[in-house]
Amino acid sequence: MAHGEDQVQELLSRADLLPYGPESRSVLDEALALSLESGNPELEYAVRLRLIADAEMAGDTDAVLSNFAWCAARNDEDPLRFPTQIEGNDLLWFYKWIPATLAANPRFARADVLRALDAMEERYRREGVGVHGVLQARFSEAYRSGHPDEAEGWRQALLTTPEDEYSHCEACSRSEQVDYLLGLGRDEEALAFFDEIMSQNLSCGEEPESVMSTVLLPLLRAGRLEDAERAHRLAYRLVRNNPALMPSIAKHIEFCAVTGNHARALRLLERHLPWLAHDELDAEAHFSTFLSVSTALTLLERAGYSELGIRGSDDQRLVPILGEHDGPYTVHEFAAAALAAAEALGRTFDERDGSDAHRNRILEAAKRPEQLIALPLGETEVPLTLGGAQEPEPTDVQGWIDAAVWAGVAEDEERVDEAVAKGLLAHPTPRERLSLWGLRAAMREGAARAEAVGQRAQAYRELGLTEEAEFETEYGTLVAGVLQPEDVHTLEALLPRLESSELRARVNLELALSFLSSQDPARAMGYFLEGAEEADKAEDNELLRRCLLGAAWAVPLDEENGELQTRLLNMAEEAGPRANQVYDVLYLRSVEAVAIHSDPELALRLSREATDLVLRHRAGAPLVQISRFRAELLTNLGRHEEAAGVLELLSDALVQLGRAPEASFMIARGRSLLRAGQTQAALEVLGDATMVARDAESPNPAEQAAADHWYGEAAEAAEYFGTAIEVWARALQTGELALAEDPGSELARVAALEGAQAGRSLVMLAGRAEHAEDVASYGPRVIALARSLRETEHGLLPLSLQAVGRAMVQVGDAEGLELLSEAEDLGRADGAAWFAADALDARGRALLGLGRVDEAMPALLRAADEYGEQGDQDNAALAEYAVARVLTDLERPDEALSVFESALHRVEDQAGDLRSGVAGAYGDLLEAQGRTADAERVRGLMS
Repeated sequence: MAHGEDQVQELLSRADLLPYGPESRSVLDEALALSLESGNPELEYAVRLRLIADAEMAGDTDAVLSNFAWCAARNDEDPLRFPTQIEGNDLLWFYKWIPATLAANPRFARADVLRALDAMEERYRREGVGVHGVLQARFSEAYRSGHPDEAEGWRQALLTTPEDEYSHCEACSRSEQVDYLLGLGRDEEALAFFDEIMSQNLSCGEEPESVMSTVLLPLLRAGRLEDAERAHRLAYRLVRNNPALMPSIAKHIEFCAVTGNHARALRLLERHLPWLAHDELDAEAHFSTFLSVSTALTLLERAGYSELGIRGSDDQRLVPILGEHDGPYTVHEFAAAALAAAEALGRTFDERDGSDAHRNRILEAAKRPEQLIALPLGETEVPLTLGGAQEPEPTDVQGWIDAAVWAGVAEDEERVDEAVAKGLLAHPTPRERLSLWGLRAAMREGAARAEAVGQRAQAYRELGLTEEAEFETEYGTLVAGVLQPEDVHTLEALLPRLESSELRARVNLELALSFLSSQDPARAMGYFLEGAEEADKAEDNELLRRCLLGAAWAVPLDEENGELQTRLLNMAEEAGPRANQVYDVLYLRSVEAVAIHSDPELALRLSREATDLVLRHRAGAPLVQISRFRAELLTNLGRHEEAAGVLELLSDALVQLGRAPEASFMIARGRSLLRAGQTQAALEVLGDATMVARDAESPNPAEQAAADHWYGEAAEAAEYFGTAIEVWARALQTGELALAEDPGSELARVAALEGAQAGRSLVMLAGRAEHAEDVASYGPRVIALARSLRETEHGLLPLSLQAVGRAMVQVGDAEGLELLSEAEDLGRADGAAWFAADALDARGRALLGLGRVDEAMPALLRAADEYGEQGDQDNAALAEYAVARVLTDLERPDEALSVFESALHRVEDQAGDLRSGVAGAYGDLLEAQGRTADAERVRGLMS
């Protein structure tokens, strides 16, 4: 075989290991190019046959038709050189796709579709295979084209024809029945087929995710709300990365709108907007997608979001299907455009098919806005809009100054320029001009900054402030931007020579801000306070407020038990905070409320006000700060669902501000959802986080490992154990590689910590499942990583030793006992008495599992005593209960009764399952010993 042919075979083998998608397509395109160069038609045939399957699954109609036609022609010419089957790719199977592919575009007449069906049947009969697949294709074409009588005839023929190797799989055949019956309004029968798919775990290339998407609204109508939510959560995760399944994705968008989850509906639409134009030949997919989208957006209109802009709707890829449009669409505009596109396609299809099937679907969709069924999905209920009508346009110079300040905080140079220009046109005083030109200088560089500084100097001269004007001329460009270390030295040397209180206040403020940003709050504090004194002398309220607030940022919270921060904030409020200073006060008052006054509810109220303020002004950095504060506060209060909502709001806002999604916020949100018990929602968010972390321009191993770690935790909670093992293993490897490449890096150490925790979870799961190979493979790696972090993560190694040791014993490896002993010793050395008792308890139970009861019982009894000394009577009772049961089995009743009595004494005042279990077993043994009265007394403690 020639070298080029070897390469083609290698590429085909590589493609077989890849999921359908852009990567596999790229490999196959390369293989096709090489096969053409080789001049070997048999090799080209093999590649094109493989390409048909890839194109079908990826939704590339053009490639399906062109490659199928080429292969069918070669097979007709010479069936021996070009056989119907090559390594699992079967031309006869692909015949099943062609009529449906043609039917999906009204350019092809229905007669063409029917001829394709005839050709398929003729080929099947010629090849001597069954025609069940042909009948299925005829049934599908008939009901989809709006000919129910024909469809029912073909359906009956299917029922009387034996299945064969070209029949649909069990999942696909039932999914077809679901579509057909729903079209006839027979929801109950359709859902019965759906239930069969799910209960029997039937699956195929695009099933069950496609049928789960199809039945979302029928499930709602049937009152099966839990099933509907579960189908949405699971199916959307499965379809969201496949452009070929855009009609299914659109059903999820519609479902969110119908259930009142407007923000989620809009977010999903915006996420998948570019896919609306996917596969221009699949007009049926476009029709279905636009119909669902128009319904969803009509519901958003009715909810009051008619004029809300849709991010990304000005994408040029949408022009061929929606037409030209000036800028992004509003909800109202897109709803109208989507409906118009669906109606136009529907008319063309109905004309082609000689039916009113598509018109009926449009009429049915029009009823859905009247069929709302509330089903909160635990997310933000209101689509987010930043800025806009909530902030009225300023009416005076001070208002424009505030607007410019906020625009500067939001790093919006264009808005700063606009506010400054309007402020200058509003007849500012020289003092006001000072502020306006200062704001412009701060947003400029080079000559533009020098020009703004010159204007400030001129304003000082008009006020008769010569020293200030000279300072501005010489140092204005320096203090307008971020101070460099040499600039700090210059200003420190200059400060004693300044006579003007205003200048002294200003320079102190600049120095203080520089030290605060360089993490030296103690030095910053002194400059802030000195600046405040000088500003007070100069009677400059603006400088005074800024210095006071800066000092409040810099002062330690424990200074005078928080009294100093309180006094500073009181003084700043008395001076009348302006613009973003209001945010500073609200944020610091929030911190004060929770840290000093232990009033988290007040902190939440104030921080909510701060959040609303920065949202109105599109200020990204403060929004991140206040959102993190609120999420952490809510988490500490155990209000995990609310914490997730805060982080969702933050993520949406950052996207609107043009910032890429940040994995760290997604991970935090996913953790909150998981802690709130919203497992499927957590899976979705954390799955996204893993992709964002992996695709980042600057890879962050700590985020990658954390995303995989927590995605694995969510997968385990959802009982997707294979997924959990896979992503935990990836997290472990990420941590190992990061630490090996850069052991001194903090990011690498965090990645290693997340990796070790993920590996620990993996080994624990493998131990419970008795997967000895995984325990043996991953356990030593977890321990090695934990040992490498011993200096900074003191608790990691004992926990890892305990987990791995226990797992080893669970799979019959007695060497795990040594790890459990080491964990116990480390716990005692670290003064962690409860953990030492727990490690001892784990070793005792491990010895029991290995049948070494004489060693196990003393360990468990000692663990019980140590638990008790730490106030943990429940675990103490459980340890003694385990010993008592062993003694009972060994027919040592006197000893067993004594231990049972001790265990019951520990929990006799605590009603519950534990007391009932101990009392029941103790009572049974007493009765067996003939102590009936004692048995009744003990059983009286059972609840």
